[in-house]
Amino acid sequence: MLYHLTVCKSAGSVYKLLIPDEDGPQALRIEGGANQISSRLVEEVGADRVELHRAVSRIEVDEANGVTRVHYHSTDDSDNKGAYVCSQVISAIPPNQCARIDFLPALPYLKRRAFEAGIPGNAIKFIITYETAFWREEGFSGEVISSGRTAKPGEMLPVICTYDYCTPSGMPALVGLISEEYADLSRGDRCNVVVQDLMRFFGNQAMLQFVDYQEKDWSLDTFGGGGPGVVMPCGTMNSWQTLREPFLSIHFAGAETASHWIGYMDGAVESGLRAAHEVLQQLGHYEKVSYTILVCFWFILVIL
Repeated sequence: MLYHLTVCKSAGSVYKLLIPDEDGPQALRIEGGANQISSRLVEEVGADRVELHRAVSRIEVDEANGVTRVHYHSTDDSDNKGAYVCSQVISAIPPNQCARIDFLPALPYLKRRAFEAGIPGNAIKFIITYETAFWREEGFSGEVISSGRTAKPGEMLPVICTYDYCTPSGMPALVGLISEEYADLSRGDRCNVVVQDLMRFFGNQAMLQFVDYQEKDWSLDTFGGGGPGVVMPCGTMNSWQTLREPFLSIHFAGAETASHWIGYMDGAVESGLRAAHEVLQQLGHYEKVSYTILVCFWFILVIL
């Protein structure tokens, strides 16, 4: 509950988390897909500077000599191993993935506890396209928020939420999340139960105008473990603030370390800016540091 309230506060209110208004998390989409952000960043820094298929196994800080070694192993079929030597490191992976890395010297207790306690989300995202946006024609927004529970004890229906996902070109679609109770079904069976459940809210047109079904199960991602976002369980919030605190030459970014819009892309961008300015400060480039960003972070850390 405390973590949920913290996330709500970071968004401004629970209303902003759930309602797709003009400044909410569901209001904007990237034409062509969000993967373009990564592609454009690669173009900006140069493809020769981006290493893929390298899983970090250990980060070793040598304070005496002012260097940090990032040890990795290959994730493809090769047995390639190695280490990068640098002065500063930014980690932007989920907290539960940080727990898989060996840090030398060891992380402070509360920070280590925060990494180990983080539970990845357990929802499956789906997109269903239709012949027409029939819900709009009937005056509906396309938004559903559901607990999935029914009057039948123990019964859990699949659809947690939906939002209108029509494209600017007019392709009618709904996007939503499926409860974890349906994770073990086949993709085809999940499609069937989702369409059937949508009929609860939108009537027979949810089946009659069906065109296509796509889904994403983040729990199948080796270096993610689940989605959306990581949740801090009861009894661990005294360590939560340490997620974003630097440790020696290692800085931590990622949506879960944000102070605004925790768990969302806006939060990820904010955390990246904060971590970058931490590095600039450590490197002595004080004229490039935005202390507004750093002071805002520490102010929020103190009041939380």
